[in-house]
Amino acid sequence: MSCTASRNLRKLLLAFKKKSPAAVAFSGGVDSSVVANAAFLASEKSVAVTIVDPSLSRRQYGSAVKIARRIGIRHIIIGRKLPEEVRKNDAMRCYYCKASMLKILKEVAREEGIDAIADGSNFDDLKEARLGMKACREIGVYSPLLDVGFGKKEVRQLARELGLPNYWVPSEACLSSRVIGQMIDDETLKRVDNAEEFIRKLAKIERVRVRDYGKNARIEVEKKDIPKLVKGSNAGKINKRLNKLGYRYVTVDLGGYKIGGL
Repeated sequence: MSCTASRNLRKLLLAFKKKSPAAVAFSGGVDSSVVANAAFLASEKSVAVTIVDPSLSRRQYGSAVKIARRIGIRHIIIGRKLPEEVRKNDAMRCYYCKASMLKILKEVAREEGIDAIADGSNFDDLKEARLGMKACREIGVYSPLLDVGFGKKEVRQLARELGLPNYWVPSEACLSSRVIGQMIDDETLKRVDNAEEFIRKLAKIERVRVRDYGKNARIEVEKKDIPKLVKGSNAGKINKRLNKLGYRYVTVDLGGYKIGGL
């Protein structure tokens, strides 16, 4: 391990000194993976908790299982129905979703005899107004990456040094974020997941978003990847597959991927 990574890991372990063992909100993304790894190194009694509902993609779930096994931390998986407040898909959706998840996490921690609950919020998250962080503050979640001032760059560097295979994987919001201007239902989320997975595998594109407008779909990929969508017979295959999934019109956003695109 490099000197920088070793120093950063020591900072993180020191931050956990009075917060161990911890129950970590674990999505399988790089941020929560680093936090889960540090929590486990600080105390083997720590647990990683993944809340599974229809807004969690198969890809995210698979990553969570794989990474938890790689770390060696005990992985607790809890299923839930998507809360009605989340299904309404209003401006407070993220807050309601996070608050519901954290209440479950808090109950799991209580059952495990663990006082601290932790998440993967990092310093770069402060640059945006995130309703999920409001829920974290209200419930008393500890954010060690914030505590030590780590942004995404430091997190990815440390993840790589720790041997976590997802150190390079782009961040991914939940499937509910793809549903635009309509109520969220399980079938819509499943359709979005299937569409994105098909495009990702066919065109070999890592970051894919399918924005769901009911009968219409808008595909977002990074600008450099747009040519892959129309390479060879890809365009026809994508259109046919998404038509079969129930989309009447399929478009590509020529502006490229945007965080929180509408």
